[in-house]
Amino acid sequence: MVGYTHGSHWDPSDGERKTKYPGLKVLDLANLTVLDWVLFDSEFMMKTVLDNVRDYNLGTADVIASKSRIVGLPIDTEFIDLQRPDRRFPRTTVVFNHAPVTAKNPAEFIRVIERVMSRFDIDVLFTRAYGPGAAGAAEIDRLRGRFGDRVISGNNMTLEKYFRALWMSDLQVSTAIHESLGIATLEAMYTENCCLLPWRGSYPEICGGNPDVLYRGGADLERRLAFFIANPERRRAIGRVLADRARLYSAAAVGPRIIDVIREALGRSNRDGGWPDGRMLASEAKFIARP
Repeated sequence: MVGYTHGSHWDPSDGERKTKYPGLKVLDLANLTVLDWVLFDSEFMMKTVLDNVRDYNLGTADVIASKSRIVGLPIDTEFIDLQRPDRRFPRTTVVFNHAPVTAKNPAEFIRVIERVMSRFDIDVLFTRAYGPGAAGAAEIDRLRGRFGDRVISGNNMTLEKYFRALWMSDLQVSTAIHESLGIATLEAMYTENCCLLPWRGSYPEICGGNPDVLYRGGADLERRLAFFIANPERRRAIGRVLADRARLYSAAAVGPRIIDVIREALGRSNRDGGWPDGRMLASEAKFIARP
């Protein structure tokens, strides 16, 4: 059995799992231990899990490490391409395309963007719905009260509208405290947004350690936003660089890495008298056709 992990109770920054699914740390470890192969979406995620399991039990960490592979997680670049419009938003637009949860830290973003919007004639787009009581909801209400229709509420857009909006935007910001990979950011990167990312989690990994986009703290984020708003050519150049990085997470790039692990698992099973080789052909074709 090959298993994918996109998050873990063994990641101390994963507050969502601790809050919504408490007491499952040992069960999570048991699941990782019994798998034949463990697929991780990022080097950060694998290192975080193994380091914390190692502190708990060295032998168990070694067992998991011996059967772990970093394969990434694919974004649907073909579908995203189909949604590309022939226009952009009328004003420079900053997008925040993260869930309304504490782990994504929307309040920090809103504090910064409020200062930036008071200096520049820009819009901000929140792609997700922020209902009463959600993290960041009160702050967004305050922001809308001050800037009116310059605050755009996506309210959980359809995928078609969401990707069209990303293509039409100029900058994306993440303030996440926990991020095992950053699918929303990779989608924004692929659509040529200039993405500003905190120096934590998997962000340095997915942007290739790009010093232009990695920030440390709210003051640094505000400074970089101001620079890229005032320098559109530089902003667009960075967006193109990040789009190239995001292609490393296309199905065409990630799929073969997953298939290689499955081939290895099947090869081991065959040596042990398990599945026949022919079984892999159909599953490979299905995966490649639609990951």
